[in-house]
Amino acid sequence: MEEVSNGRSPSGRATAAEPVVSALRDGIPSVGHMGVTGSSMPLTAAQKRAATGVLVDLRAGGAVWQHNGDCINADAHAGHAWKAMGGKLHLHPPTHDAKRAFQFAHASDSPRPYLDRNSDIVEASDVLVAMPKEFNEELRSGTWATVRRARKRKLPIIFVWPDGSTSIEWPAQAMDARSAETTGSARKGDSAVA
Repeated sequence: MEEVSNGRSPSGRATAAEPVVSALRDGIPSVGHMGVTGSSMPLTAAQKRAATGVLVDLRAGGAVWQHNGDCINADAHAGHAWKAMGGKLHLHPPTHDAKRAFQFAHASDSPRPYLDRNSDIVEASDVLVAMPKEFNEELRSGTWATVRRARKRKLPIIFVWPDGSTSIEWPAQAMDARSAETTGSARKGDSAVA
């Protein structure tokens, strides 16, 4: 994996004020479906601002569908912001309701166990936006399990870190095999729900 950011901060991550998606658009013809993963713990204020900025850039770049897991905090923030921008929301809810946000969406799958629905989010996406609660990868974390799944699938991953900085992780030739796909049209399961 090659991690690339706008490189203006000492940490190697871009500051929240720097657009990440211009770099993303240089590497991906268009992004129609984006996945979201993040903590069910509250996001920091800086992380919320940066995440909203990334979503604005993705929407301006042509992304239409957001796929998220319908959990409280990160998923709920991203889903609400996305719909406010005119984007379409496709939920992949978990079977356990304790941390569900119960968002209104344009499409929704049947509830599935956490790891299964996380795989569904990755499979439906051209790029993954990850909002972890920590800077270091953890083994027993749904957010990081989703990131690892996206790496296996060779998706670009936009990280929105707790301090509000952002970075993009590019897999080698991530988009070569995917560039022929249609990106703005609905995918299997993206039919509207009432």
